[in-house]
Amino acid sequence: MKKFKILFIPIVLSVIFVALAMVQMNLSIWYDEAYSAYLIRGDFADIWNLTAIDVHPPLFYFCLKVWSMLFGNSDIALRSMSVMFGVVAIFAAFYLLKKLFNTKTASIATFVMTLSPLFIRYAEEARMYTMVLAIALISTLVMVTAISRDKKGKWNFWWLLYGVMLATGMMTHYFMALVFVAQLAYLIYHYRAKIWRWDLVLGYAVAVLLFVPWLPKCLAQVTSVQGGFWIPELTVATGFNFLIEGLVYAADATWIKGWEAFLVLAAVVGLVYLAVKFVKTMKTEDKSDRDSVILLVFLMLVPPVLLMILSLPPLKPMFVTRYLITSMTIMWMVLGVMLAKTKLNKKGLVMAALAIITAVVIGISSVYSRQASSEMKTLLADIKIRSNDTVVVAGTEQAYLDAIFYEGDDLKVYGVSEYYHSDYGAFAPMKQYRYKIVDTLSEVPEREYWMIFEADAEELPEYVERIDTDEHIAVKVVKQ
Repeated sequence: MKKFKILFIPIVLSVIFVALAMVQMNLSIWYDEAYSAYLIRGDFADIWNLTAIDVHPPLFYFCLKVWSMLFGNSDIALRSMSVMFGVVAIFAAFYLLKKLFNTKTASIATFVMTLSPLFIRYAEEARMYTMVLAIALISTLVMVTAISRDKKGKWNFWWLLYGVMLATGMMTHYFMALVFVAQLAYLIYHYRAKIWRWDLVLGYAVAVLLFVPWLPKCLAQVTSVQGGFWIPELTVATGFNFLIEGLVYAADATWIKGWEAFLVLAAVVGLVYLAVKFVKTMKTEDKSDRDSVILLVFLMLVPPVLLMILSLPPLKPMFVTRYLITSMTIMWMVLGVMLAKTKLNKKGLVMAALAIITAVVIGISSVYSRQASSEMKTLLADIKIRSNDTVVVAGTEQAYLDAIFYEGDDLKVYGVSEYYHSDYGAFAPMKQYRYKIVDTLSEVPEREYWMIFEADAEELPEYVERIDTDEHIAVKVVKQ
């Protein structure tokens, strides 16, 4: 019965998570997702070489390529891989928390984590964020297991597996290094002067060896990619906005107004109350529980603090909230641990639970009410209604990547290289694959077509009809 229970609980939580994440799976894709979908049109060698020109390592794209071969290339098919990794993260979180605390705490904390707005939000996206989270939690579980299996003078296989997880994380997203620094900080705290264990050092050596094949590409990215060109500078509000986004999915505190602002403030007060009571409770708990909390706090705080430091001048800004999904999701895990472990009277328990519920409701509502960053799917549907033979010409690289995703029997999409002058590595796949890309506009065979530009376009061709959206301008052109 006990074995059934520890399997049944994460299954139920996964069902809840999948139901919440699937609500908006058919929204229009946006540029980053369009890049993912376009990149995997090539083979594995193409993916390896082209990601080296961009800013990320290739493992996620390898996985997405295999996933698309099994399940197709539709928006729902590609996004469902992120949902799958979200389920993996839920199982990893449950078994990690069970090992750190007990089944009751694991159940409550994983349930709270499952309702995290950012967790649900990025499970809807064909990008690597839930994969990163799953690797972070699995690697932490492996590390904790390795610590528990340590025996003096005996080989510990788990450290070798931990090294494999380090390499896997670094081949998925470079910001995983921040998570591994947090784990290392905990290992130093745990082992003190005995940190130089030969099997642990061997685990790190294995991680380096597995990463070596990608190392030349990584160094090329560091020296050639001009990072930070789209990332805002660090300000006093950055840290506060980070917490607000992690709590209720509002990228800026000024987005929260009226009654919603009052409820968020009340939720924050309730969570601060819970945190104070939790600290008092932990003083009376055994060292094992306190060490487990310290591990979670390291994972929650070290990555954002370190990234803030690395974003200070003269370095370029690198603080991007979604790159810290592990810290924000673990923040919700910590809230669940506090709710499960804190000694509260009935009124205090109700107050703490209401604070978490309020944040969940506002946060998930924010996720569901968001507009897709690219309205390309809706725009193309509008164009199809207005035209019998629908032909679209993308006037910018971004518009091409978004529109070509929806190309099919009822929609012809062309790119025109004479309009594309960007040197960003993200556009390298376009130059190599040249899928439905012509050199000049005169090579478009159809006499009538729609041209799509970004909404801030200053010059437009002579047109007979126009559609404006928040993100794009579409104009109907008829050749003379």
